[in-house]
Amino acid sequence: MNRRDFILASLAGSFMPFLSSAAYKRKWKLCYTTLGTPSWGWQEIIDKAVLYNYKGVEVRGVQDQINILDSPYFKGTAWKESKRIADDAGIEVVNLNTSAHLHEHDKVKRQKNIDEVKGYIDLAEKMDSSFVRVFPDKFPEGYTKEATVNLMKQTLQELGEYAKGSGVKVLLDAHGALVRSADIDEVLKVQNPKVTGLIWDFFNMHYQTGESPSEMMKVLKNYVSFVQLKDGHLSNKEKHDYTLMGDGEVPYKEILMLLDTMNYKGFVSFEWEKRWHPELADPDVALPAFSKLILNS
Repeated sequence: MNRRDFILASLAGSFMPFLSSAAYKRKWKLCYTTLGTPSWGWQEIIDKAVLYNYKGVEVRGVQDQINILDSPYFKGTAWKESKRIADDAGIEVVNLNTSAHLHEHDKVKRQKNIDEVKGYIDLAEKMDSSFVRVFPDKFPEGYTKEATVNLMKQTLQELGEYAKGSGVKVLLDAHGALVRSADIDEVLKVQNPKVTGLIWDFFNMHYQTGESPSEMMKVLKNYVSFVQLKDGHLSNKEKHDYTLMGDGEVPYKEILMLLDTMNYKGFVSFEWEKRWHPELADPDVALPAFSKLILNS
């Protein structure tokens, strides 16, 4: 019995409804971000990925440490054991999420962000992870939008150059002020597609822009390397009112149809932001609900 079968046998118990063999025949490869599991250690993160029909994990902090370069699970040579645990379970560590942003004009702060990403790229290469995530956050006061967009272009290009030969892509997350398709295109059209790409997060984009999935993909389809899904009430502009997948207003079936049309073969990641919103349902509720819904869509 291999480790994956052992985990399924030992943990399944009352969760058997989520473990239908049909689910493994679906074409969608699912992963989830550890934003949704802030209290879980690495072993539990991997074991529950197996249990709930996920093929990978997207790492955005583990337990008390958001920067995994300082995490006891990854610091120094500790990554070797974490990689072994994931490999033995057949779970891919798909994407390492930094806290580094691209909009910082201050030279010292900008360099600090760049150094952090380079450290993540080095770790991703060792972990056989495909992606490292970076994000824009805002268009700072005192600078024109054009100046900040140009800075984002330059910073992403520098990081892409560093990633060459590593097998790692640096992905721009649609986030903060950079959520309009045209603005994202402006940053990405000058990048090397072999080492840079886009995380498509419909919720983050539509919440501010009102763009439909098809409008977004007309502009961005050639950049999409990774997809994040979450649900909520998009009409509530006072706060991010998240729901379990299928209970909100995100047109997830339309998104999946678009991905199918694009012949997208990458991961679909469940972004359950419990780390930032502790009032959300526990991951043992949210994770199986998401995989059951998407794998049977």
